[in-house]
Amino acid sequence: MRGLKFAARASGLASALALAGCGGAGDGISSTPTPANASLDALKVPQSFTNDAATQTARFDLGTSNTVSGSSASAPLTITYNPSGGTYTITTAGRSQSFAKSDITSSGQGMAAFSKAANGGHDYLTLWAPSYGGNGPRYVGRAMWQHNAVSGNIQDTTLDMVTYGIPSPASAVPHTGTAVFDTDVFGITTKPGAQPRSFSGAGSLNVDFLTGGFTSVTPVSDTELVSGAGVSGGGIDVRLAGKLSASDGTFSGYAAYGGGNSGSQGKVTGRFYGPGAGELGAVFSTSGADGSSATGALLGTKAGDKEEYNIALSNFVVDQLFSTSNAWIELVNSGLNSSTSTGNGQLTRNVDGSFSFPGPSSAMAYGTIATSDQIAASAPNFTTYRKTLGPFDVTADFYTAGSTNTELALTYTSFAHFTERTGSFESYNLYSVYGIDTIPGIIAARTGTAHYAGVAYGTGIDAAANARYAITGTSSFDADFSAATLSGVLTLAGQSASGSQNYGALSFATSFAYGSPATAGLGKGGTDWGTISPRFYGPTGQEIGATFQFTVPAGQAGAGTSVAGAAVAKGG
Repeated sequence: MRGLKFAARASGLASALALAGCGGAGDGISSTPTPANASLDALKVPQSFTNDAATQTARFDLGTSNTVSGSSASAPLTITYNPSGGTYTITTAGRSQSFAKSDITSSGQGMAAFSKAANGGHDYLTLWAPSYGGNGPRYVGRAMWQHNAVSGNIQDTTLDMVTYGIPSPASAVPHTGTAVFDTDVFGITTKPGAQPRSFSGAGSLNVDFLTGGFTSVTPVSDTELVSGAGVSGGGIDVRLAGKLSASDGTFSGYAAYGGGNSGSQGKVTGRFYGPGAGELGAVFSTSGADGSSATGALLGTKAGDKEEYNIALSNFVVDQLFSTSNAWIELVNSGLNSSTSTGNGQLTRNVDGSFSFPGPSSAMAYGTIATSDQIAASAPNFTTYRKTLGPFDVTADFYTAGSTNTELALTYTSFAHFTERTGSFESYNLYSVYGIDTIPGIIAARTGTAHYAGVAYGTGIDAAANARYAITGTSSFDADFSAATLSGVLTLAGQSASGSQNYGALSFATSFAYGSPATAGLGKGGTDWGTISPRFYGPTGQEIGATFQFTVPAGQAGAGTSVAGAAVAKGG
C-alpha cells in the first residue's frame, strides 16, 4: 500500500516568468578544472549540487486521513546527478535513494515526477528544473523527496524539501543597490487531528544589498490532501526575513507560516544562484504551539520590471507612505494649561528629501514640506525644515538615519519632531516615530533574548510656570522573544531657559503578540506617570522605536509638567 502522497504542481516561475539576465553556454562556475554543468538546462556531466534542505516527518492515520504527529527541521543532504541513466541520488541522515530516468511517471512544464518502490515502502521524487521544460530559472531547481512506510492504518512519512543548483560566486553578489525577486513557494504542513495540507503561491522577495537585509511575503493557498478542500487569503502566507552573508552568496533568517488551520514559526536558509546572482532558492521549516509544522521551498527570479522597495531608511530608494506612532502636547486656554495625547498617523517621505503629513488631529498642521524649506539644523544629528502651513509656522526636525549620525547610527528607524506655532504661541509639539516595520509573524519566530540601547528626545511644558523644557536622555529595552515580553527604562532630564528638571529612570513592562508590543504604563517607584508605545523595526526586529507621554505627578520635581517624546534604540 503506497498511502498518502503530496501532490506537487508546476512552478509558477516556470510557467509565467521570463528569466532576467540569462547567460549562454560557458557561464558555469567551477573552482577546479573538473568539468561542471553550465546550468540546469541540460545536464551533461556528473555533479554533486550545492543545496539547502529541510525535512518534515509525520505519522498519519489512514482510517481518518488525519495527522497523528509531525515535525520539521533543517537537514543537510547531498543531491547528485549522473548522466548515465539520468539518475538523481539523494542521501541524508542514514537514508539514500536513487531515481533514474526510467522511474519518471510524468514530465513537462518545468517539472518531473519519479516513483519507486524501495526501502520497505514507496519513494516519490518531484523535481522542478528547466531540463523538464518551462521558461523559469536556469540555475536553481527544487526537489521534494517523499518516503512512505505503511503498516495497517498507520503511515509514516519522511519528506525532504531541497533547493539546489549552480550557486553564485561571492564576487557575483552585489554590495549596493536593491532588487525584487519574483517568488514561487511550495510546501506541506501538518497538524495533529487534521488532514495534512500542501500550500503553494507566488509573491516576491525584496533585497537590500547595501544593508544586507531581505524580506518576503508570498500569499499561498493551502489544500487538504484527501478532501481537496482549500483556503486562501486573509493572511494565509509565507513570511521570510533575515540577513545576507557578508562573505558568500548565502542568506538566513526567520520564517512564519500562516495557514488555514494553523500557524508556525521557524528558520529559513538559502542562497543566490547563477553567474549574475539573478536567481535564488531557499528552504524553511517551522513549528507551532498547536503541534503543527510546515516545510517548504522557495524559488526566485530577479524581476527587472518591479518597483524598488525600501528595506532600510539608510538606503532610501523609493517614495514611501509610513504608518507613524505619535505623541504630542497641546497648549490650551491661551497657554495656561497643557495636555498630552497619543495616536497613530501617517507620514510620506520622498527620495528627493520632501515629505508630507496629515496631522493626527484635525486641528493640527498638515501639508507638504519641500527640500527648499530646509534650514540650518537645530541640533547635531538632525535635519531641520521650516514652513508656514495654514495658521501654523511649522518647524520639523528629523533624526538622521544612517552612519552619518554620530550619536546613534540607526538603519531602520527614525522620528520627527514638529513644533507648530501660531504667532509666538507654541500650540503643539508632535513626535512621530516611523520606519521599516518588522513583518508580522517574524518576531514570533525569534527565540532567546536581546538588549537594545539608544536615546530619547522630548518636550516638556510646565504651563503654570510658563516654562518649556528640551528633554534628552537614554533608552534601553530588553526583549524576551521566547516569553513574548518587552521591558525597558527611559532616563530623562529637561533643560529650560530658567533651569532644569531631572525625571530620573522611568520603567515599563509589557507583552507582545505576533510581534506587536502592547502600550504599557510608564512610571517609577510604583507610581504611574504615563504610557509608552513601542514597535519593532527592521527585517528581524533589529531596532525599536517608541513614543511616550506623561504628566509629572504631584510630589515629584516639576509636578504638573506635560511631556511627550520619542525613544529609539538598536540591538547589540
